[in-house]
Amino acid sequence: MRFIGGGEIMIQISAGAVIIRKDETNEKIYFCMLKYPKGYWGLSRGWIEEGENEIDTAKREIKEETGLTEIKIISEFREKAHFQFKSKGKIVHKTTIFFLATTNQKEIKKSIEHQDIGWFEYEEILKLPMYENTKEIVKRSYFYINNNKNKVWAK
Repeated sequence: MRFIGGGEIMIQISAGAVIIRKDETNEKIYFCMLKYPKGYWGLSRGWIEEGENEIDTAKREIKEETGLTEIKIISEFREKAHFQFKSKGKIVHKTTIFFLATTNQKEIKKSIEHQDIGWFEYEEILKLPMYENTKEIVKRSYFYINNNKNKVWAK
């Protein structure tokens, strides 16, 4: 966990990814979504640990939270989401950096941190309960995928 500041306001930085895969026919794209204990759906993410960079963190969190090990990070897609909440009486400003990650693995495993996990088509995701900034990251990733297919799906 990396916090900056020691007063009443803390700044927290974390990293994660929008994880995608194609179906067997290469016609549909599925997004991996995780259901958090508060009932909302989100993306794989976590605190940047000592000695890690943002991409290291995204890869570690993907493995820990989904069981996926065969992933490719598209670092050109780098989007930020901002959250604010209270923790132990202090206001926390959290910035999460999201990358795009592709995989050919279909089987995912729910971690103990989550209530559920699944692969969803884009239209299904928009109906899930989630924070607006997370939905915006998914929308941006969908736009990026459709406009950069050669980069995204390159071997």
